[in-house]
Amino acid sequence: MSQEKWQNEDILEMDSSAAVTDRRGMKYVTGTTAKNCDTAGEPIDGVSVSGGVTAAGEAVGILAEDFPLVESGAAYADQAQLTVDNQGRFVTAGVGDTVDADAMEAATAAGEKHPVRLRQKAQKKAGNVVGALRTVLVSPDAPVLLTDEVLIVNLTVAGAVAINLPAGEKYAYLVVKDGKGDAGVNNITITANGAEKIDTAATKVINANFGSVRLVHDGSNWFTV
Repeated sequence: MSQEKWQNEDILEMDSSAAVTDRRGMKYVTGTTAKNCDTAGEPIDGVSVSGGVTAAGEAVGILAEDFPLVESGAAYADQAQLTVDNQGRFVTAGVGDTVDADAMEAATAAGEKHPVRLRQKAQKKAGNVVGALRTVLVSPDAPVLLTDEVLIVNLTVAGAVAINLPAGEKYAYLVVKDGKGDAGVNNITITANGAEKIDTAATKVINANFGSVRLVHDGSNWFTV
């Protein structure tokens, strides 16, 4: 990964608490010290960008930003360019695929959780962060993931639609849109997970053609906004 990738980014200088490898995920140990992440799947606070150091107490530059944990759809290499598959999972980008993120560590199989650096073009939708857009072709839909952020409902065979939400987490959000234009007849029913609610109810129904619902999670329940 070239140094140019990080130009014009905000770099935080901290002391190392141990040897540091360049271009590796970092975690804060104290308010002024940091070290390499050494456990697969752990949250990353930043990435070292100013060269490696060989011992504790040496200065290291850290690009501090969010590196969300996402689900892998297959094995991929460390630093691989990733795209989002039709289940909202991250896989190695092929020729012609949109590159949505860069892997911060390798995945060995599908279903693992690993940190990624989202590309800017994958983060913006009407001024808001967005990770994955997916088209719903069958009902009930494949399990909705927290990496799903926009669902366009356009069933191959017209019919009522069931969208079952996963257990939410604070700041998660999801947009569900009737892309077929028949929700007036074939309602889209969104069901919260377990005891969670959507605006105090167990379900939310889209019953207008080309209608949509935008949901956000407060750490306990979903709300329409």
